Amino acid sequence: MERENKPVIYDVIFAFAVSLIYIFYAGRLFSLLPYMDLLYSLGLFLPVFVYSWFRGFSFKKMYSLHSCSPHALVGSFVLWAGIFLFTLLAAFVMGMLFPDMGRELTGMNTLLSSGNIVILIFSVGLFPAIGEELLVRGFILGALRRITTKWPAIVISALLFGVLHVHPARMLTTFIIGIALSYMVLVSESLFPAILIHALHNILLLFVWRTRFISGITSGLTMGGTGSVLAGILVLSVAITLTAMGVNLLGTVNKRKSQENTFSTPEVQ
Repeated sequence: MERENKPVIYDVIFAFAVSLIYIFYAGRLFSLLPYMDLLYSLGLFLPVFVYSWFRGFSFKKMYSLHSCSPHALVGSFVLWAGIFLFTLLAAFVMGMLFPDMGRELTGMNTLLSSGNIVILIFSVGLFPAIGEELLVRGFILGALRRITTKWPAIVISALLFGVLHVHPARMLTTFIIGIALSYMVLVSESLFPAILIHALHNILLLFVWRTRFISGITSGLTMGGTGSVLAGILVLSVAITLTAMGVNLLGTVNKRKSQENTFSTPEVQ
């Protein structure tokens, strides 16, 4: 049997450094040609994909390319519903504390508000989900879970996911969703729920932005008064409830796996 190479810490450092270089320089190059931004996000994982082959890593193990049980998929979606509400609240708080940060994203705001919706669904929604998940929850988390234990791997990968989004105004929300996505991948042992949910998250945020729905929520919460406080408490309560339900559902996946392993273990004669 051929020996499988296992990643070490410098593999994670290399992947992160190459990704930052790609983000800073390739983004400008792709933006010079029409519709090339569609390929930008897909290309994010290509350097580490080649590096994985060069280092002799198992693609199936490193990138969690396994099927996912329906139970794990349902739990992942419920968890994401709660986390999505948390990210909306976090974005609201960040906007209140640092109002200038939102103004610095004027170019992105203009693109999301007036760009072609079909192209945006792919360039902002689907392709970033595939590229970022293969990079962060695939290579980086796959390497970290072989170097350290479960929760340090989740937190570190989520922090790097936030930093990869570069702008401080987006780091808190991406860190929160990164925690949830990493947890889903480790529990389900599959990258596919994270890709589906990441794409849905991006596309939903795109439509939320274009319909100015978030602006309406923000205006209502900033008006003050008892109604605003109660609305904030209600959103927070629903977010906590859905998140707890999702974690509980995913927790039963681990229990079922433990039971199946116990029953499938042959008795020693």
